[in-house]
Amino acid sequence: MNLLKTSLISSIGVLLKLFAVLGVNKVLAVYIGPAGFALLGQYQSLLQLLSMLSTNTINSGIVKHTAESEAEDDGSLPVEIWRVAIAYSLLASLLLFLLMFSFGSAIASLFLGSAEYSSVLIYFSISFFFMCANNIFLAIFNGKGLIVRLTLANSIGSLISFITVALLAEAYGLWGALVGFSIYQGIWFSATFFLARRLEWCRAKNFIGGFGSAAVKSLSAYFFMSLVTACCIPISHLLIRSYISTEYSLEQAGYWDALLRFSNSYLSLGTTVLAVYYLPKLARIKSKSDLLSEILSGYKLVLPIGVMAAVIIYQYRELVVTTVYTDAFLPMANIVLLQLGGDVLKIGSWFLSYYLVAKAKTRQFVFSEVGFTISYVVLTVLFTEYLGYEFVVLGYFVNFLIYWIFMAFLIFRSNGLADQDLAES
Repeated sequence: MNLLKTSLISSIGVLLKLFAVLGVNKVLAVYIGPAGFALLGQYQSLLQLLSMLSTNTINSGIVKHTAESEAEDDGSLPVEIWRVAIAYSLLASLLLFLLMFSFGSAIASLFLGSAEYSSVLIYFSISFFFMCANNIFLAIFNGKGLIVRLTLANSIGSLISFITVALLAEAYGLWGALVGFSIYQGIWFSATFFLARRLEWCRAKNFIGGFGSAAVKSLSAYFFMSLVTACCIPISHLLIRSYISTEYSLEQAGYWDALLRFSNSYLSLGTTVLAVYYLPKLARIKSKSDLLSEILSGYKLVLPIGVMAAVIIYQYRELVVTTVYTDAFLPMANIVLLQLGGDVLKIGSWFLSYYLVAKAKTRQFVFSEVGFTISYVVLTVLFTEYLGYEFVVLGYFVNFLIYWIFMAFLIFRSNGLADQDLAES
């Protein structure tokens, strides 16, 4: 399936997810307000940190090995890879439950400011295994090129997330919203399993059984890379959000968080196409010419759409803010320009950074992730400190401009994409 067809099919699921996210944001804006958004943002950053224990950290490895198995077309299945993933999920789920049961109150007090929210962490730990299993099945759909099933599963998941969070937020306010975000992925697994249950590979023996050290070692590189990302992103958001709350106000932190949430929602089209099409495609590529062709075709299709979307959103920014949120969030319209510009730069850099993931180039990936996470926080604080709150997202824009240039240098110059290098990968 080519990039255009994959993009068109995936865009259906992404649009449904976008509507679900915007719908959730609207409900949350009504029931919890800007200050509630800041606290909810803190909780979601905490969940991202806790999710570093989940199969999110090895999904790319599952996609890679499943895709390679499909490319060989010999009927073999990466059974040991799948078994490692399930075994890891069980172990991580047990550890997380014990952690939340023993220290949930302390963790809730540290991140959310009150021990009363410890119960939502227990809910998250209970649904954790099903979230991991859902990630594994979605990764297998992706690796096998089952794009229609993957899109359908993601669409159903978006609907489940909207219904769960919206109903609980309406009934119980902020506490209900926190519970909704804690459990919806666990509920989602039932729908994903239903779509997979009749497929030939969906057999218990393929997921439960022995495995060798080679499978563990193969996934460990992806675990380490994703672990770095799982730590860097939420930590940077926690630090910036805390800085804005302390230096300015909780409401202004809420504006920043709401803008970040909106940005992530429409950028999900780019991340979905990259995860669904590019990751398995790059895993199979063996020549420099093929790699360059894929990157250029991606730029031709996705970047113009990204620029067009940014221009339209900026032109109607106040209408967008009041439609997606409420009039109380209008001040965020003053900081949207640089965020949109940074989003376009971010999309451009992703097409290059995914090469490091697909080829498991751990050292380069870790160096770039850690380095540019630090620079993101530092630049944001510096620009905000000296130029004011209106420039709170200038650090985001500058950081991704430098990151894109760095990735181009790293891949096309420093790494030297010779045919031999790609073949050895």
